Amino acid sequence: GNKTVAELKKQTAHEEVLKEQEKAVEARRATQQLEQVKKGLEGEITALQTTKERLTAQEVKDLKGEKTLLGGL
Repeated sequence: GNKTVAELKKQTAHEEVLKEQEKAVEARRATQQLEQVKKGLEGEITALQTTKERLTAQEVKDLKGEKTLLGGL
């Protein structure tokens, strides 16, 4: 049968709510993926910083006993 204007408006509003909920779910999923990428990058940064610190410590160790042009160390 024929739907009333009120029923059509209600159906349209319901469809809009469903669309917005779907967008929210997609946004949440994208945010979670970005959080995972961020955690991975933070782990890589930490690893690189640790490597840098080790290299710096080794370079200092290697330089001990060597004289610079100005006679230092």
